[in-house]
Amino acid sequence: MQHAAIEKPSILFLVLAALMTSFTAVSIDMLLPTLPHVAQHFDVSAITSQQVITCLVFGIFLGEIIFGPLSDVFGRKPLIISGSISFIIGAVWCANAQSYEELLAARVLQGFGAAGPKIAVRALLRDLYSGVHLARVYSMVFMILMIIPISAPIIGQWITSKIGWEGEFLTVAGFCFVATLLFTLMQKETLSPDKRTTFNIWFLFRTVGLIFAHQKVFLLTLLLGLVFSINLTYLGTAQQIFKNYYGIEHNFPYYFGFLATAIAVAYLASAKLVNKIGGIKLCAIAIGILIISTATTLLTSILNGGTPPFAVFLVCFFGLFFSYGILWANVAVLAIEYLGAAAGLGSTFISAGASLIGFLVTGFTGGLYDANYLHLGLGFLGMSLLALICFLGVIKSRHNHALSYVKMAVTS
Repeated sequence: MQHAAIEKPSILFLVLAALMTSFTAVSIDMLLPTLPHVAQHFDVSAITSQQVITCLVFGIFLGEIIFGPLSDVFGRKPLIISGSISFIIGAVWCANAQSYEELLAARVLQGFGAAGPKIAVRALLRDLYSGVHLARVYSMVFMILMIIPISAPIIGQWITSKIGWEGEFLTVAGFCFVATLLFTLMQKETLSPDKRTTFNIWFLFRTVGLIFAHQKVFLLTLLLGLVFSINLTYLGTAQQIFKNYYGIEHNFPYYFGFLATAIAVAYLASAKLVNKIGGIKLCAIAIGILIISTATTLLTSILNGGTPPFAVFLVCFFGLFFSYGILWANVAVLAIEYLGAAAGLGSTFISAGASLIGFLVTGFTGGLYDANYLHLGLGFLGMSLLALICFLGVIKSRHNHALSYVKMAVTS
């Protein structure tokens, strides 16, 4: 990797990086208030309409395993631009879908395209930063990115009321076009031709096998996937939770935005604390908060006829998303520290692994939505406890070596 002298990133650079990694968040969060309209239009149930989110995540998984290796071959910007084009085509296709199956296919393409900027921008950041400096830059980018979940549902609800659910997809396509244009004009390529690799599928498979044979990397990937699954399960059921459990429909975007601020607070805390106490201690604190939050909501739902009091729900889910933000900002960085020369490729497949786990787990946990919170609460607590088991495995594992010998396999 080529690392420039460590210097404080400019606001413009951080904003550009946030814009180019926001396509997934925009295409999910803006759509949430619209899911009932989509379900009604295509005559599917509320639970079935969660596939609009999970199919996007499946597309992201497919894109990550393709765009990641190719970004080391062709550079960062070509993959960012080609991914953005795929995303725009998918968004326009969604707006013109004639059937529910066609909409899901378009969402897969949209997710596939979103993976290009997501993976390549992260690789771009690794070109420039490493270690705790990389974690701090990630946290700052994520803090800017948090404008999306706070504002997107409100914007999405307004767009739907004016021009229908189709208008949301067209708006997202326009946003992607403008962001990509700005990025292309303002950001230079960070991977010089002499640093690029030659693509070799067999060495790729060998390297991926070596990466996930590392116990800590494997367990941290599982942990990241479980944390992602918690977030996806909430995203897929949030609108129904607020409407059917608490009678909140019109003001749903505002409560959703309030809970999203917990992630922003977490990113800020992570950026301030990671240099002082380290990522492991931060993750330990976050997992503790996660388990307390999910256990409290489940216990109070049992004592309250199946659904936790609204105030308890808000407080506990604020804690849940605070812990999510801490973990999301640090777990992948911790895994990368053990990858050595395979950091670039490894981070791609860690992200792809988390996406695949999220897609598979959410396919089950999303179906736990019921007339009351109990089944969902068990799902959230179960995923939290599994995350704890993975984290304890990381602590106890003796695999402390870096995969420095993989470089020859990648570049041969």
